[in-house]
Amino acid sequence: MENTSIFTNWTFWAVVISSIALILSQLPPVLFWFKRERIKLETYSRIYIDHKIGNPSIQMYLDIINVGGRLARIDKIVIDISRDSVRVKRLLAQTYLQNQSDKDAVLFNGINLRINEQWSHIINFSDFITRDNEKKLRLAIAEIREEINKKLAIPDNKGKVVEAEKNFVAPFIDIHNETFIWKPGDYRIDIIIETRNRKANLEESFRFTLFESDSKELENLKEKYKTGDGVFWDSSNTKGLIVPIEKLSK
Repeated sequence: MENTSIFTNWTFWAVVISSIALILSQLPPVLFWFKRERIKLETYSRIYIDHKIGNPSIQMYLDIINVGGRLARIDKIVIDISRDSVRVKRLLAQTYLQNQSDKDAVLFNGINLRINEQWSHIINFSDFITRDNEKKLRLAIAEIREEINKKLAIPDNKGKVVEAEKNFVAPFIDIHNETFIWKPGDYRIDIIIETRNRKANLEESFRFTLFESDSKELENLKEKYKTGDGVFWDSSNTKGLIVPIEKLSK
């Protein structure tokens, strides 16, 4: 009986070569199994800061990319704000614009990112007001609206901007003074992206400066409250500020 060596058996080597080719073709997907969950953040060099009756808000563009090897579930995005090295506020991602031209925002309720998927949107960050202030505002808004509507009903006031009496404006000034944070100073914002897998959480830090004139411009919006502007209606005179930010090295 002829003894054939495997080294000269071409059928054997054909099987080996085809097996190696199959393994190599599957190598990239296999490598993804061992690649941990990881996300990357990019953002625009400017942010929009504002407030609603003192309660601060930030609007900024975020570009989040899943550069890891598995699905990334983002549960929460927050911004910690510090002024002159003292933390003053935490804001939560509340809503976002699906398209930059949209006027109405969509509720932010977490994100699922597939491998290499990119999520790029303008996000609105703010904080919930306290229950006590919410009750005060609801009553105060109803009262000042009624007061201003009464004055507008007077024939001589037709087409004019009328002002409510001081006692109707006082609740808004009190809440404004309690919650307003945009004082002059050097600010640091820490953007924290919290994922289902805590090891994949990401934090990026940026800095910006608010000058006396910037702070005053935002502070002076409260002078409009007596007309209802910034309270139950908004004009072009009650706008925030666009400020440049600079990324901090880790």
